[in-house]
Amino acid sequence: ENMLTDMPGGEGKQAAVAVTVAIGENGNVSARQVAVMTLCHLSNSKGSFSPITSTALPFLCKIMKSSTEPKLVRLDAARTVANICAFFPGARKACINERIVPALEILSKTLKDDDEHAIVASIIRNMTSDAEIIFHVIEGGCMITLTRMAKLEDARIKHDVATSLVNLCLCKFESVVVEDGALECCFWLTISDCLNLTTPIYLETSTAVRLLCAHSKLAGQVALEEKLFSVLERLAAYGDSLAVQKNAATSFYSVLGFENARKSMVQKGAIETIVKLASVDKSVKEICSSALHELPSDFLSNIDAKSLEVLMALLQITDSAFLDPASFMPDRKMASKSRWVLTTPQYEVSELSIPSEWPTIVVERRVTSFVPARDSPVELVPEDVDPELTGSGTKAVQIGVFHVMKFEVDRVTHDDLKAPMSIDQDDVSLVLSLGKEESGDDGGDDQTLHTEEEGGAAGGE
Repeated sequence: ENMLTDMPGGEGKQAAVAVTVAIGENGNVSARQVAVMTLCHLSNSKGSFSPITSTALPFLCKIMKSSTEPKLVRLDAARTVANICAFFPGARKACINERIVPALEILSKTLKDDDEHAIVASIIRNMTSDAEIIFHVIEGGCMITLTRMAKLEDARIKHDVATSLVNLCLCKFESVVVEDGALECCFWLTISDCLNLTTPIYLETSTAVRLLCAHSKLAGQVALEEKLFSVLERLAAYGDSLAVQKNAATSFYSVLGFENARKSMVQKGAIETIVKLASVDKSVKEICSSALHELPSDFLSNIDAKSLEVLMALLQITDSAFLDPASFMPDRKMASKSRWVLTTPQYEVSELSIPSEWPTIVVERRVTSFVPARDSPVELVPEDVDPELTGSGTKAVQIGVFHVMKFEVDRVTHDDLKAPMSIDQDDVSLVLSLGKEESGDDGGDDQTLHTEEEGGAAGGE
């Protein structure tokens, strides 16, 4: 792994990436894990961006989607993709072809730590910055992933999500961005204070809402969204940025142009919000006046003097640029441009420590370990079995060869056991000889005579 990281030359890196991917695809679990670590290390080298893009993306995508791999290994695969997407623009289109976006959606469901979500947020932000692939990014389901990350408390992630959302809303084609939760994402982006990143997040969110409300193909769908008024109300109340409030006023103007959306917006308090917003600035007041003029007279029957003043501002309009949505050029000076730092793998493979005397250990294990006995090489000969015991025609297999004992013995019956036992003369002679050896020369004749007399008496009886 260390050797491959330091290899110079494009051909060497190409070969290193190809070999690493082959090991990961054809090896076992440990081989896949080490292969991902190696690719992550290689992605820190500029010369490896192109080889990884052309060779390793299918393997990395497979690892990120695999639920059987350790989470750290899947994150290392995502880090590799983040490295090449941040510093090699050519990799972004290749990621679309290899369906990296659905893989990120699967991976994001398992993440809990903010640092882990930041990897996914960085990949999506960099991919959405390419106008040629925005539509494909939307179709891949990235809006669902962005909505999930918008609920997090980390301000950096929210900022990346808001920037990605604006990039998606710049797509002029009809897409599923609204169906997948664009307005819900805006709702969660504006629900909490993010300290010094609050204004950038609000500005990006207001820009996204303005683009959606003026979208030629999605505006009617956006106008009927349940959470649209809640988002516009928060944006209108944000007094730290005039641009945010101006975007909110323009969004009200676009939404009230749809007849089927007017009633619900007025019932929720759109007129009161617009009148209050008109007091912010003269340019904002002109936009608010145009928004109120979109309403029929039936909705303005009980108008008060303050609302009438807002309506009269339309007679003195000075800037009508907001009337042409196509001319709107969003201010992206506060978009997230945080530089992604090349990262190394976090997963560590546990190494097996083998002492220097390992041959001795191997030999000892071989000697002391239990080895089951092998089968006898001698051919087994089956023998007939008494048919009266096991049945006619039955044969049994006997292990080994057995023979009948050759020694002949007399049959002993119960009556023989009742009869008195006779003393064998051979046994008597043996006892006498043993007695002489123990007693020596003294008293030997008397002992022999005494024994013979006892034997004669026993015989007479």
